[in-house]
Amino acid sequence: MMKASKEQLTNMVPYRALAGFFLKTDSAAEWNSVRKMTAYIEMVGPL
Repeated sequence: MMKASKEQLTNMVPYRALAGFFLKTDSAAEWNSVRKMTAYIEMVGPL
């Protein structure tokens, strides 16, 4: 369990660093999936 949590944190750190820019939209980010986060970033567009 701890290993999975650590891997999830490691994978999501770059997206968390961008979180301040996500305030441009009314939709919420889905933090539990790298694929969904990538799609969300593409939807938000140029920052």
